[in-house]
Amino acid sequence: MKEEKYLTKEHTNCVRGLFALCVVVHHLYQYSGLFHDSYVGTFLQLLGVLSVAAFFFLSGYGLMYSADRPGYMQGFLVKRFLPLYIFYALLIVMYSVWNWAWTGVISWQLILQSFFFGGTVVTNGWSLQATFVAYLLYWLIFRWIRSASVRLWSFTIGIAVYCVICRLMDLGINWYQTIPCMAFGMLYCYKKPMADMWLKRHSKLLLGVAVVLCGGCFVLSAKLDIPLLFHVLYCICFVCAVLALLYMLADTHCINNRFFALCGKYSLEIYVVHGLFLPLIKWQYIENVWLYVLVVLVGTALVSAAMKPVHTWVMFRFVKNNKTQNEKKREV
Repeated sequence: MKEEKYLTKEHTNCVRGLFALCVVVHHLYQYSGLFHDSYVGTFLQLLGVLSVAAFFFLSGYGLMYSADRPGYMQGFLVKRFLPLYIFYALLIVMYSVWNWAWTGVISWQLILQSFFFGGTVVTNGWSLQATFVAYLLYWLIFRWIRSASVRLWSFTIGIAVYCVICRLMDLGINWYQTIPCMAFGMLYCYKKPMADMWLKRHSKLLLGVAVVLCGGCFVLSAKLDIPLLFHVLYCICFVCAVLALLYMLADTHCINNRFFALCGKYSLEIYVVHGLFLPLIKWQYIENVWLYVLVVLVGTALVSAAMKPVHTWVMFRFVKNNKTQNEKKREV
């Protein structure tokens, strides 16, 4: 049945791989100058934001799905938060050394800020910093509150407060435009049986309506004086369109295939390391656009493959240490 397939771990892994590639394409457009001042360019500019919205939705869905698993919340900080943060810290060091090697310039203030919030030397590091805030909020709420509805309301309000704070800090809209999709992912997980029933009957209608609303909200975000609301809405509408499409294609190999599964396996690494190569054209080390695209793609593939064992090792060490500590507590 499609209801049992379209949001499985295997399927969402392929979706992550697809959108990780979309983020790379988005940044190649921004840095290379290809398709600028065209309708294709407008779509590619949006592609990055929409892809991150999908990432946050899947993250929220997964957090809600896992919340009631035995021991999950108790070990969340050690097994989920800390390994990702340590991996991010390694990225800060790698980016700092890489940038210094190519430019001879190093900003200690930005490097220090990278470990906290509001700025980072890591390309796409803003989304990781936002994720860390959301993870802590999730742990504080879901660790101590049992009611699912109260959890959802509390987390949504917390995300809204986060957005206001980012606004007051005068951070770019990318810092808070897409993260409400994490709360939407939690809500969708909570109401999935109802959503599945609706998708079974009206998936094509949802796809069409969501696409139209996504485009309409995008236009309104540029025309009206309340752009943030419509920025958030077109991201949520895009996620709805993706859900409808995933459901419709659940029995096919259009998305759930070996290529996207491989990309999904390395999706985090692809997302965070391709930024190492993006400035090469800005630093004028590469002038030919197509050579630049090739260097970014090949470099991203090689460094992602090299970083994966590091990320896996960090995750393994924390999970293993947590299991050892739990076994010692049981013995006592």
